[in-house]
Amino acid sequence: MSADWHQRGYRPEVASVIAIPGLRTWWRTWNDLQLNALVEEALDQNLDLAQSQLRLSQQRVLAHTAYATYLPNISAESRTLQEVAAIDSYVHARIHMSWDLGLFGNSQSLQRAADASVLHARAQLQVSRVALAAQVVRCYLEIQLAQYQRTLYERIATLDAEALRLLLVRQAQRIDSKRAVERQRLRINATASQLAKVIESQARAAHDLAVLLGQTQPKPEWLQAYTVMRMPQPTAPTLIALSADMIRARPDLQSAEASVELAAAQVGIAQAALYPRLMLSGSLLYSYNITQRRKVTSYLLPILGAQIDIPMLDWGRRRTLLDVNGLVLESSIRAYQQSVVHGISNVDASLVALQTQGLRLEGLAKSQEVLKQQARIQSVRQRHGLNSTLDTIQAERAVLQSRSDIGAARAALLLAYVALYKALCGAPPDSLQRKSTADTRHTDISGERYP
Repeated sequence: MSADWHQRGYRPEVASVIAIPGLRTWWRTWNDLQLNALVEEALDQNLDLAQSQLRLSQQRVLAHTAYATYLPNISAESRTLQEVAAIDSYVHARIHMSWDLGLFGNSQSLQRAADASVLHARAQLQVSRVALAAQVVRCYLEIQLAQYQRTLYERIATLDAEALRLLLVRQAQRIDSKRAVERQRLRINATASQLAKVIESQARAAHDLAVLLGQTQPKPEWLQAYTVMRMPQPTAPTLIALSADMIRARPDLQSAEASVELAAAQVGIAQAALYPRLMLSGSLLYSYNITQRRKVTSYLLPILGAQIDIPMLDWGRRRTLLDVNGLVLESSIRAYQQSVVHGISNVDASLVALQTQGLRLEGLAKSQEVLKQQARIQSVRQRHGLNSTLDTIQAERAVLQSRSDIGAARAALLLAYVALYKALCGAPPDSLQRKSTADTRHTDISGERYP
């Protein structure tokens, strides 16, 4: 397995070394107490995760009892029986014992199949954990972005309305044409449409988050608007190299490994079916005459023997079944190899997205600085009577739109982090300690940082 990454800035110098803070609890490194509480609440209340845990418990119980098929089986029964001449009646009591020895690897293959089912259930539980943590963080980020953008678009709508009022005055004074008024009205409609889209996205994310927490309704604060960009500030992971153990921790690889184990177990069972099946059996029969004219009062009859099942006439069918299971095993091995390739490619693609979103955010930040400078210039020129109010409004509107774009880019960057941690199988452990000493800081609409 190659440990080299193709993307710039991620070429390792030391093999099998990885430095990612808190991979098992990666969201805690983002220093957001509210996010920590939501993830922990989801781990307790999510119904899909609870179902996966119960399915794993079920498979563990079945695997624990799988070998019981090849343990001695003892049964007892009693019944009344009348002889052929219809003269005497008897009470029969019998103790029966049977023991399938499970020779030629049959018992081991059956246990291997049960263990594969446990491995598959564990992989599905891991899938639920990975997906749950990622989905909670995704919904949280979408809510925070929508809350911030709602305030921005409401302010943009106010500026657009003021610009329309000024354009109507200029039209009445024959300074501007009717076409300028129509363009402004189209801009107002576009802003209203964008605001409605943001509100819809916020509501959808809030309801999705409520479902993840096992609730029927979202919390009211999730549907509000804020002038604060409350998105967390993540710690940038430093990926030096990817170890093979980390790739194997991916749930899709665990599931593929379980498929290989199950196919190998089926091959073992089919192989054992080609050989004779030996079963020991014995019984102890006690009979008591209950009629008045009894010839024999009672008797005790022990029976002990062996049962051998030798494949003869259907040996060809069993051999064909073995060949078919061998092909299934080969296919499962290929699927496992494909899962390894897909896992490496998934991590690599996540690194590309993370790097690209970072460059996009840097470009938007530089553009915002230019727009802010232009807005300050327009404000100064307006105070000296060199520019109209419309020019100042347009400059301020461009700044607000830039802040909205930066908020979306920051959310996209955080979602790229989520995708990377998900690709690296960043999932909460079985037992999660619920304490966090993180310090939460946010950014307000003017760019200032405060606790």
